Amino acid sequence: MKTDLKNKKFIVVDLYSGRNSEKDTMHEIFNLSPNPYDGRYYGYCPRTDKINFGSLKIRTKDEKLDGILVIYVQKVKGGSNREIIGFCDNATVHREGIDNPSLCRTINNDKIVCTYSIESDYICDLGNLEEDKKFIIKITDYKPDMFRAQRFYKDKYPELDKKMIAYLENYLEEKELEDDAASQEKIQREDLTDGDRLENTSESKPEYTNSGSTFVKKNPRISKQALDSADYKCVADHTRSEDESRHIIDCRNRHRHEPLRDG
Repeated sequence: MKTDLKNKKFIVVDLYSGRNSEKDTMHEIFNLSPNPYDGRYYGYCPRTDKINFGSLKIRTKDEKLDGILVIYVQKVKGGSNREIIGFCDNATVHREGIDNPSLCRTINNDKIVCTYSIESDYICDLGNLEEDKKFIIKITDYKPDMFRAQRFYKDKYPELDKKMIAYLENYLEEKELEDDAASQEKIQREDLTDGDRLENTSESKPEYTNSGSTFVKKNPRISKQALDSADYKCVADHTRSEDESRHIIDCRNRHRHEPLRDG
């Protein structure tokens, strides 16, 4: 299923480029790491950890907003251009930074507690992508001081918005395809003769994966049992019966509606 980010309100946050040159003393040092207390992500928005809801074009008296796309960038090595290093398409943002000592977000030998104005269950980490797969923002194409405030909001640079959104949607689409292929491989390797059959699985509480958007985790044993119970016949064509490995791959491809776009 294609992820649509075009209607998302978003903020682009520039990390590690403030006055403080030592990365490990910057408040945003924890932004891309899961918190050891609860596994969630808490982000500081430099420079002051305040987010302007007016700039997001949302009129509300609430102190927080859900469902915001947050895009993290940093300077490329040896230059002033920026590269996208991570994002979350379903973050909660706060007007003011929140001080929560229990999260152990401290720097300078525990002397300073880092506040956060962004929180999420997951982050897509793009920092280790190959060079040709990275999204680079060439600041001379837009405005040399576009990151002076270390953030900008949707509609500030409309052409850039379109390119970033297309890139992130493509990333999520490719990730879904990769996850789907890996899941199908696990199903094929699952041996129903080894161990007991799972019963009453519809009554079990689902587990979730947070790599990209939040989805229910797939259990290869449950999927294999379902295929076995259906005698490996396609739900879209009950007259069609094939050997199990060919059936799994063929049905996946036959019911895929959108081709993978070029990166």
